[in-house]
Amino acid sequence: MTQEKLSLRLRILIVGVGIAILALVTVLLPSGEGLTRLFSTLFWVLAAVPCCIALVCSWRIAGNIRRDRSFSEENARLLRRISTLAAVDSAYLFAVEAIRFFFHADPLPMLVFCIAVSAFGVVLSVAFAALSHLVRKAALLQEEHDLTI
Repeated sequence: MTQEKLSLRLRILIVGVGIAILALVTVLLPSGEGLTRLFSTLFWVLAAVPCCIALVCSWRIAGNIRRDRSFSEENARLLRRISTLAAVDSAYLFAVEAIRFFFHADPLPMLVFCIAVSAFGVVLSVAFAALSHLVRKAALLQEEHDLTI
């Protein structure tokens, strides 16, 4: 697979995930009426903001891949940012859902679901942090290789 095709596939995936996030926030998740619906919508919109920022970072990484800059300091920095966003979003989701459960706004199955999603977010955060580290090391090796030639 060429870098052009990989970049295109990544960007198609990014657009698909963006559409899914938009659908979840605007159609499926807001529930209740009046003030309850407003708080629910605000909760999900705030949870979606880090995801959207991560999608923008991913778009930039796909662009770097297309330009043959897969192993660059910029990609390592963007991957580290995605890692941080995943951790922040996971903590936010867990904290808000725990508060909502404590005040009997959500049932136990919703709490369990949010804990599972938060755990998945932490796993993603660790994976992106490791990938950032590896890309940074590869960028340094590539720079050394370029200097010796």
